[in-house]
Amino acid sequence: MRLTTLTLSCLVAFSTLAPFAAAQTIPAATFAKRADYTDADLSPNGEFIAVRTPFEDRHAMTIIKLSGDYSGQVIRFPDAKETVGTGVWSDDSRLLVMKAIDIGSLRQPLLNGDIYAVDADTGKQEQIFGYLKDTSNRRSRLKDEGNTYFLRTLPGSGGDALFIFRPWLQGNSDNITSVFRANTHTGTRKQVDSIKDRVGYWADNAGVPRLMYGVNLDGSPWMKYRPASTLDSPWQPVPAALAAREMFIDHFEPDNNIAYAWINDKS
Repeated sequence: MRLTTLTLSCLVAFSTLAPFAAAQTIPAATFAKRADYTDADLSPNGEFIAVRTPFEDRHAMTIIKLSGDYSGQVIRFPDAKETVGTGVWSDDSRLLVMKAIDIGSLRQPLLNGDIYAVDADTGKQEQIFGYLKDTSNRRSRLKDEGNTYFLRTLPGSGGDALFIFRPWLQGNSDNITSVFRANTHTGTRKQVDSIKDRVGYWADNAGVPRLMYGVNLDGSPWMKYRPASTLDSPWQPVPAALAAREMFIDHFEPDNNIAYAWINDKS
């Protein structure tokens, strides 16, 4: 029904603009160009909106307060090679911003593992994951020798979020994947799971990793799950009736006993 309504609306719009369209030629580059303004995200309390915006030849993140004088904060990185990849709210006033590098002809952002927490009111930012070089005789506090990826926020936790960390491979070092729970206000973190393999995770509302998936040496997929929402619940193989090549969990019920997932059986 929605698709039908949208289609009819588009037909009416194009019919109305037909004379105008015939009078002007739209450059082909217009259709190939990536959108300048993307990833608009409303804060949980509706007081702020964060939008990925153009900045010189790359992108920044603009936070706009939706009351008063609609003042805004602009988050950008000084290095011309670095851009804002994406952002997500960890609570009402804290925005996570992921740094990236634009690559390819369409300048698709590639996340580089550096993650910042930004105060929406002041624009003050603090890096909470990444590798910072030492300055003169002062040692930096961040020495994450690997890449960090955002996993999910934990509503009602005071700004906690989950992150996946994979160390850089050196020589014959093992693939290791770890999950950290970090407070985006203080930067404090603790490891909640780790395995010697390159895997992916899905976690529930309590911040407990519940589904883990990876690929065997022969290319076949495997999946394990935790029956209970506790960190000491042992990992078990996903039942054959549910096992698939891919599983994407949409969300968990508040009690964390039921999950809704998209399942792909095809290779």
